[in-house]
Amino acid sequence: MPLSTYKKLTNKRPTETDIRPSLASHSYIYSLGIAEDALVDVAGFVYPVDFIILDIKEDEKRPFILGTPFLTTAKTVIKFDKGTITLRSRKGKIRFHRILKSLCKIERGIKNDIEPVAPTMTVNKLVLKWKERIQLHQEKETKFDKFRSKTFKNKHPALVKVENEVNDKREVT
Repeated sequence: MPLSTYKKLTNKRPTETDIRPSLASHSYIYSLGIAEDALVDVAGFVYPVDFIILDIKEDEKRPFILGTPFLTTAKTVIKFDKGTITLRSRKGKIRFHRILKSLCKIERGIKNDIEPVAPTMTVNKLVLKWKERIQLHQEKETKFDKFRSKTFKNKHPALVKVENEVNDKREVT
């Protein structure tokens, strides 16, 4: 949950935590805390949910992501073959169905603001980005190998004896 949204909901300080969510780019983002047991209404059913508070830009078009702990609390049953998600709460339950593309209708008279892009252009851009990332990684790897070869003079790091090494085996108190 963005920090700005959390501040709109309460004046309390979020509970401190050491959670660092992993992003799709394989990097980490530091959390500012956690909002525990926030009540979330899903189609008339109320569930307690924990939200990680992040210092990110608020975007009204993108909903919150409710992860595995929420799905467990809501006793969720997901049937991929039927395209349904069922949430249960005590004796009640609600089922969400996937909307088939054949049932979707496009209203006439509405202009699409997004210009069509050829799929090959998109794929080419992705390939170029990954190629750049791989080259950058290879450059870093060669720099490290050069550093290691200079430092250890073609010896294995574990076999190099350190000068002035302490051989004191007494207990440390």
